[in-house]
This record gives sequence, C-alpha cells and structure tokens, in this order.
Amino acid sequence: MNLQDKAILKLDNNPGGQAQKNGLDKIVIFDAKDLEPTDFVCWRGNDGSIVNLKKTYDSDKETLTIQMQNPGIIPLKNMQGIYFGTAAKDLNLCDLGSAKYNWQATPDVSKNTAEAVLTSPVEKARDLKVTLKLLASGIVSLKWTYNTQTNDVKVPFEVPLEIVAPKNDKLSETQTLADYLIVGDSSKGEPLLTVKSPKNSAVVYKLFGAMLDEYLNVISGQVVINQKADGILGLAERVSSNLFLSTGVYSLWTLDTANPEEHGTLPGANLYGVHPFYMARATDETWFGVYTNLAAAQDWYLKRHTDDKTLMDVQTIAVGGLADMYFMFGDAPNDVTKSYHQNIVGLPVLVPQWLYGWN
Repeated sequence: MNLQDKAILKLDNNPGGQAQKNGLDKIVIFDAKDLEPTDFVCWRGNDGSIVNLKKTYDSDKETLTIQMQNPGIIPLKNMQGIYFGTAAKDLNLCDLGSAKYNWQATPDVSKNTAEAVLTSPVEKARDLKVTLKLLASGIVSLKWTYNTQTNDVKVPFEVPLEIVAPKNDKLSETQTLADYLIVGDSSKGEPLLTVKSPKNSAVVYKLFGAMLDEYLNVISGQVVINQKADGILGLAERVSSNLFLSTGVYSLWTLDTANPEEHGTLPGANLYGVHPFYMARATDETWFGVYTNLAAAQDWYLKRHTDDKTLMDVQTIAVGGLADMYFMFGDAPNDVTKSYHQNIVGLPVLVPQWLYGWN
C-alpha cells in the first residue's frame, strides 16, 4: 500500500497473497490534522465500481481512521485504490462528475470556430479553456486545457503537431458548428456538449464532465449507438475473438506482452500499439468515429446501459495530457476509417523488408 497525497494505492506485488484474500480491518493515518475536514472516502475497484467508506477523525490523536460503512473488512482483491478529501476543495475520484463544470458564457456555435471557458465551484478544479472547430473535412475538433497557465503548475503534455495533427486544418466554409453541436447547461442536468451526425442530426456523443490536473485527465462522456450493435470498435491494439468492445475496462499503454487475450478488466491486456480511436454505428444507421489525441497511460471504462441499449458510458482516465478530441462521420465504417487516416493520423507506409528485423 502506498499513501500518495489523498489516495491510498495498492501495489500488486503479490496478487495471490494472504492479505489480498483477507483484506484490512481498518486503515489509520497518523499526523492527519490537515485531514480533519475530510468529507468523502471511497474504495474504487478495478472495474470502476465505487464503495463509500466510513471516516472518523480523532482530534486528540490527530488520526483519520477509514473503515467499511458496515462491520466488515476492506477488500484488497480487485481494489484499485482508496480516495479521500474535502468535496469543496479536492478533485473527487469517488464521484468523477463532482467537479460540476459549467460554461462561464455559452459558446457561440453559429460560426465554424468558437472558444469558451468552463468553470467549477471546486477549489482545485482549474478553469478550462475550450476550443471548438469545424474543419473543412467535416471533422469536429474539441480541445481543452487550463484557461490560464502559472509558473507553479506544469503545462499539460500535448502530442506534438509533427506526430499527429489534422492534415487539412482549414475551417469549413459551408457549415457551422451548430450543424454538429448542441450546447447544454450542466446545472439543469444537460450534457455540456452534444455531438450529432450532420446527415440526420442523430445524436452520437454527449460530454458530461472532465477533470484535469498534473497527473489526472478525466473525460466523462456517453456514446449513442445502434441498439442492435454489439458495442464499439477500436481502442486497439488487443487480442480478442470479438471485434466489438462492450462493458469493461480497456487499457492503452504500450506493453510488450505476447498476445494477452482481452478480458475487459484491470490490469489491462494491452499490446504494442496505442490507438485511442473508436467508431460505432449510430441510431440512424450511419457511422461515426472518435479519436482522442492522448499519449499518456490511459484506462477506458465502458458501460452499456441495460435499460436503453443505445447508450454506452465512455469514461477515460489518464495520468496526464489534455483533452484533444476529433469526431468524424460517414455512411459506412470504411468512410470513417478513410477520414481518420486521410485527415488525422496519415496513411500507412510500406517499409522495406529489412526494417522488420526478426519479426
């Protein structure tokens, strides 16, 4: 176990050990006077599940004790970590929507580009500058980073333009952002942004929230897919008998493991490639793709709704970077793939045989 700031993380050095099987009766943090205002504590599982825990502060001993709400042990098996803090001040990993970002002023989507600021009542949730663009290729660009940059805060890493950048960043002259986007008011329970297909105005993506810190980058969204679809395609590279990804956790970080079969749980079964791109069939039978230009280690939490199979929550948790997303559309999967290669990452290159080495 490792105490880092306001998180207790588990290190899986011995996943089959007795402690992992039995769990812990309680956790006591000493010299914890600064933790007296703590008003949230939770256990987070490898599958993204949340269990709220009981916290007790002893002012005489200056200790913070963490236990289960009801009598029982704190399970270590399948545990990712324990997170705690003060809701009005700290980024709350017990509730990834707790930052409650909303628009400082509603962005004007009547043109092909717009800028706006997202603000949060949480002290450590920095204001975010959001840039929206509609490219001539019909791709919608959504990007956010800190609104202001100070010397005491590390600049979020951005994938260099020499590596990945729109091949044609010319703005559309025939359409506006309003043809693709709906701006919402999160205080009314609405998505911050709703992305719709340009052909039939079918909703394909909803942005509900975000968190951005030096070692934390959370994007909370939801895709709207055809109810007959098995899930979404992408988030490669992985080994599976099913091309579609449904409910589960999928890691993206280059790992030289020999063909691990995908199981949709942590720790991830990822391979060499990191391709944060996925596509799906929309409710109007067209297709859409989403590319997130993110190089940090990242876990993707997917959850298909059982009551409405057109909805799938898509939550990205990364250890850095910023939000840099591209939405593309087409009548068929090949159209989306073509747009992704021609307009974003470039076309594959045939390399000489000797370059493959022993592979």
